[in-house]
Amino acid sequence: MIRFNRKGDFNVPFGHKPQRFSKAYITKIVNQVDYVYVMSRHSNWSFICQDYRKTLKDISEDDFVYCDPPYVGRHVDYFDSWDEENERYLFEILSHSPCKFILSTWHSNQYRKNTFLETLWSEFHVLTKEHFYHVGAKEENRKPMLEALAMNFTPQHSYEEPIERAEQLLLLEKLADYQKNESLVL
Repeated sequence: MIRFNRKGDFNVPFGHKPQRFSKAYITKIVNQVDYVYVMSRHSNWSFICQDYRKTLKDISEDDFVYCDPPYVGRHVDYFDSWDEENERYLFEILSHSPCKFILSTWHSNQYRKNTFLETLWSEFHVLTKEHFYHVGAKEENRKPMLEALAMNFTPQHSYEEPIERAEQLLLLEKLADYQKNESLVL
């Protein structure tokens, strides 16, 4: 995760607890990276870093858009602010978009809920999942939150059986390199 404060300084803690980098945790990360690789290896992806307004002006019916803006109505003044005006503009663009989209946002926490899900985004399909944030200035302030994905289509769930391997892939090792080395191990 990367996040900045109002001064433009990096403000996410890192690496202070050795158990965060245990072998089991690294294995979990490697398995997740491999899963994404397997799921996306037959796709043609383009990643663009620019203002969302510019990006969304160029979308077509053949595109798929994933938006993960700062959460409206939350503490979002890290570096640049996201306000109701930005949320409404994003809604207007996406709701008239010719392509499929997913918007990542927050649903609720123990204190309040995202009213934009009941107003703007209510016409779309919404999936939720509880998530616990491990980032926060004080440990007692780290609470679970219900995350939400709003989308203009009904998702089809697909499951691909995991590939059994004699040994674990190393982080960032390409599957092709692993398969070459696998024959040497057997």
